[in-house]
Amino acid sequence: MKRIIALLLAVLMLALCVPASAAAVTDVDPTGTDISGVNAPYLTSGGGSSTTDFLTMADIAASRLTIINVWSNGCGPCVNEMPYFQQIHENYCNIGILVVGVCSTWINGSFASEWTYFQNHNYTYMNVVQDTVLYNLYSQNSYLPQTFIVSNQGVVVDFIGGGTTYENLVSKIDRWAAPFTGNYHDVTFVDGLTGQTIEVQSVPEGGRPDYPVAPSHEGYYFDDWDVPNPPLVYAPMTITANYEPGKLVWSPTDTIVPGEEYLIGFVSGGNTYLAVNYNANSSDHYFYSYNNNYLGYTALAVFEDGNVTGVNSSNAADVRHCTWSFSTSSGGVITSGYQSSYHLVIYTGGTSYSDLYPGLDSCTWTYNAASQTLTAKAGSTTRYAGYYALSGKTYMRVTSSSPTNSKVQLFRRTVHSVSTPLLGDVDCNGTVDMSD
Repeated sequence: MKRIIALLLAVLMLALCVPASAAAVTDVDPTGTDISGVNAPYLTSGGGSSTTDFLTMADIAASRLTIINVWSNGCGPCVNEMPYFQQIHENYCNIGILVVGVCSTWINGSFASEWTYFQNHNYTYMNVVQDTVLYNLYSQNSYLPQTFIVSNQGVVVDFIGGGTTYENLVSKIDRWAAPFTGNYHDVTFVDGLTGQTIEVQSVPEGGRPDYPVAPSHEGYYFDDWDVPNPPLVYAPMTITANYEPGKLVWSPTDTIVPGEEYLIGFVSGGNTYLAVNYNANSSDHYFYSYNNNYLGYTALAVFEDGNVTGVNSSNAADVRHCTWSFSTSSGGVITSGYQSSYHLVIYTGGTSYSDLYPGLDSCTWTYNAASQTLTAKAGSTTRYAGYYALSGKTYMRVTSSSPTNSKVQLFRRTVHSVSTPLLGDVDCNGTVDMSD
């Protein structure tokens, strides 16, 4: 029994940090708490408190919803989830979602070190020093992190005790940013080539539409919707399917052109698994957490005449969910084609460094065409990008040596006209040009 209790406590500590002074882990539901009297100063350089700028009820009242996250840089689960709050800030501040970090020194932190940590990681959402109102709010529970969802009336309407994910935060916004009013709005999907209506959806206010399948047209390829990600709906809107002439394929290459679209394929057992930059069919869109490692998803490539034309996997609804761009001709920072704030990263907070997934940090990569490897530094050690089979699915991972079960193959985005052979363009001398 003692071993079972110890195991349960170990699992709990992976998601929570408990101060050494805490006699026991408490779990109090703070919903319904009124924090309208808040007057928390901004954290300033060196760990000081601003004398001019404060989080007040005026900020909360001016926002559709306020998300308050209490953190400490001495708390692993706290710092692991901070990129999600930054992404929420970047993606939702324009519709009135206010993100606030509250510094706490419960877990061996200091305001000075928390200021440095916040700046070094380029976080830009509001960060304040706890006042009496905020301290009384979070000290009901003896652990970090804690996240409070606050209405524009200054009342806590929802609570997340322990670590969270980006998708969970989005679900809270969907639930609380626009409480159901009984209003519905029409979202009209239009074929950008013909101008005809594809579908009209009646979406509840504050909800999101479900994108239909775009019609196919001979001689053209679907180049995404003009609003790439399903938006929150607060008024009638039109979303258009964009098309371009020609056939869109990705051709094998060993040359990198910075800024252009590429697929990153891991070759093994006669198959090619593409690194996914977004998983449309998973509650956790960017990685699978396994044994405290973050493993990015892959999708099985579909080929036509040696070129990638699609995917055959539940991990990616479309091959465009596998596109990346490089910052330099040798590799550099690799950016997700679906969400530009995400990059292909190694999570360096772990010990085994098997983590490889799309994240908000960045790594500098080097592609070696001769050895077909993609490498980056994790600490002082060179790590190799590869793939990992688990329970019938495949994921991205890194290893400390060149992987024997996979090689990296790059595919560059190429548009072929309908009449152009997919195997390449023939010049006047009859030679085949595969450069594109």
